[in-house]
Amino acid sequence: MSSGWVIVVEGSKPVYDPRESRKKEQEKQGGVQDFVIDEIDWEGSQYMSSMTRQDGKPPPELTLGIDLGATTSCVAFWNGDVGVISDEQGHTTASIESMLANAKANSSRKEALVHVFKAIRKNVRMRTFPSRIGKVVLTSPLTHSKEEKKLFKAAATEAKFEVICQISNPVAAALGAGMDRKKTQMVMVERSCRGGGTCRVEVMREVPRIIMVFDLGGKTFDVSIVQYLRGEFSVLASAGDANFGGRIFDEMLAKKVVEEFVSHNRGANPMSDKKVAARVMAACEKAKVLLTTTTKVPLVLESFFDGIGLSTEVTRRELEQLCSGVFVQLLIPMGKALQQGKLTVKDIDNVVLAGGSSKIPKVQEHIRSFFNGRKIEAQVLPEAVVAYGAATQAALMMKPPSTRLRIGIETAHGEMVAIIPRDTELPTRYYRKFTNYADNQGVVEVRFFEGERPKASHNRLLGRLVLSDFEPRRRKGVSFTVAVKVDEEGVVSGSIVCGSLEAKQRFAVRVASEEQAREHMSKILNYQISDQKRVERMQFMTQVDEMIDELKCRMLNISEDDEGKINKLERGDVLRACDDFAAWIVKHPKAKQEAVLGRLDKFQWRVSSVLKTLAGEKEKLEDYVEMD
Repeated sequence: MSSGWVIVVEGSKPVYDPRESRKKEQEKQGGVQDFVIDEIDWEGSQYMSSMTRQDGKPPPELTLGIDLGATTSCVAFWNGDVGVISDEQGHTTASIESMLANAKANSSRKEALVHVFKAIRKNVRMRTFPSRIGKVVLTSPLTHSKEEKKLFKAAATEAKFEVICQISNPVAAALGAGMDRKKTQMVMVERSCRGGGTCRVEVMREVPRIIMVFDLGGKTFDVSIVQYLRGEFSVLASAGDANFGGRIFDEMLAKKVVEEFVSHNRGANPMSDKKVAARVMAACEKAKVLLTTTTKVPLVLESFFDGIGLSTEVTRRELEQLCSGVFVQLLIPMGKALQQGKLTVKDIDNVVLAGGSSKIPKVQEHIRSFFNGRKIEAQVLPEAVVAYGAATQAALMMKPPSTRLRIGIETAHGEMVAIIPRDTELPTRYYRKFTNYADNQGVVEVRFFEGERPKASHNRLLGRLVLSDFEPRRRKGVSFTVAVKVDEEGVVSGSIVCGSLEAKQRFAVRVASEEQAREHMSKILNYQISDQKRVERMQFMTQVDEMIDELKCRMLNISEDDEGKINKLERGDVLRACDDFAAWIVKHPKAKQEAVLGRLDKFQWRVSSVLKTLAGEKEKLEDYVEMD
C-alpha cells in the first residue's frame, strides 16, 4: 500500500520543544538578583567571566553589531530583538575623538584602533550589565581594502571582541532598515503545451529589490545601490566623496557665527585658538542636530574669547540658506550611482537613510525631490541603522539550526501533511496519529517528504517505511503513530508504531540547507495557480470521503427511529453503494474531478431513495458534500 492510504486523525505534536526550555531558562535568568559578582575589573578582559549566577550558570549573552565611523561609533545588540546601546542622555553614538583622547600621541594606527575598541567594550559592559558580550559583526566602508579590514578585525580581536564577520556599510544599512523582503511580480514565460509546441503563461516570480542607501556621515558621504534577491544582498554601484560629510555644515555655521562675533567685538580671530575653535565647532554641531527637530536654537558660549561671551540665535532657515549650495552637491553622487548601475529613478524600490546628517530636513527634501516625492525609509534612526544591520547579521549567523522547510508524509489523495513545521529549532521530534484509508488494509507504506508544495510528490522525498503484519480491518479501523526526528546535524529519522509493531529508520539525508530552501521557495511562485487547483481537488475528495464515512456510520449504527423506516435490504444497498464508490476512488487515485462528479451522480441515484425515506425531501446528498 502507498503512503496515500492513511488519514490524519490528530494534529502534529512535539515530543519536546527546545524553544520552550529556552524560554523557561530565560525566565530563570530574569533579574540582577540572580547574579553574584565575585570581582569587577572594568579594564580587564576577565570581567564577564568573573560573573556567575547563583545557580552556577552564566548570565545571558548579547550578540553585537559595531559601526565604527570616521567621527562616531554606534553599537547595537540582539537579545531576541534588536536594540541600540545609548548613554544617560539617550545618545546612540559616541565620539571617536573622545575615545582617542587618552591614546598615546605616537600610537600606531592599530594601537589607536585597539584603544577605541577597548573604550567601546568598556562602554558596552557598563550599559548592558549583567549580560555577557557575545559574538560581534563589524561594518566597514566599501572603500576599505582587505588589509584595512584585517587591521580592524585584528584590533577588535586584541580588544577581546570575538569577530565572526565583517559586512559593508550599505549592506548593513539595508538589512537594518528591514529591506530583506522578497519582491515578486507577475511575468510572462514560455512553457511546453500538452498538445505540443510552446505557449506563453503568466507566473509569479521573485525579482530583485533595488535599494538606494544614502549615507551622509560626519566626514564621508556615500550613495550605494544595493540589490536584494533570493535572500542575499549585493552592491551594484557606489559613488560619493571621502572628504565630504556632515562636518561641512558645522564648519559653515561656525564660520558665520565667528564672523558675527568678530564684527561685534573687534579683535583677533578666535579660530586661531584650537581650544576655542573646538568649542565653537561642538556648539555648532549641537545646534545643527537640534535644528533637525526645531526651527530655531540659542547658541551660547560663556567666556568665549578674551573673556567675552558668545550669545546668538540660529534658525533652520539661516542654516538652509547658508548651505544651499552644499545641498545641491548631494544630488550629484546619486545621479552617478544610478548611471554606474545603468538604472533610472523608477528602478529604485526603496531609499534608506544612514548617517546622522541625513536627518537634516533640507537634505531629505532634496532626496524626495530627486525621486519625485518617493517615500524615504527612516523607521530606524539613520545614525544607528548600520549598527542595527550588523547586529541583525550577527543574530542570523548565531541562529540555532532549524528546519527551513516543513517535513511530513503523503496521505490520502497525494496530499502533503506536515509533521514538523518549518523553522523548528533542532534537535526536535514530532509525532502525528493516522488511520488506515482502505478496507482490509494490512500493509502501510509511509513516504516522508520535505517541502512546502501541497502535493507530496512535488516535494523532496526523504525516505519510506513499510509497516505490515497487523490485522486487516475496515477503513479507519487501524490507528498508528508516525514520528519524525531530526538531530543536531539535521539528519532525519522516521518511525511508524501500531500497537506492538514498529518500523523505524535513520534516513541518510539531511534537512534542506538555506540555499536549497530559497531555491525551493522561489520555484513555488511558478506553480501558485496549479497548486491552488490541487488544493481545491484534495479538499473536494476529502469531502467525498467524509460523506461516504458518515453514511456508512449511519447505516451501521442505525437509530431506533430510523430502523422502522427502512429494512435490512435497503441498508445493505446503501452500504454496498458506499463500498463500491470508495473502492472506485481507491482504484482511480488520479481521476479528474469531472469523473468523480459523474460517479457521485450515480451514487446519489443509488442512495437518494433511502435518504428521502429517512428524512423526507429535506435530506439530500448536498447536505453531505458540496456538489460544485
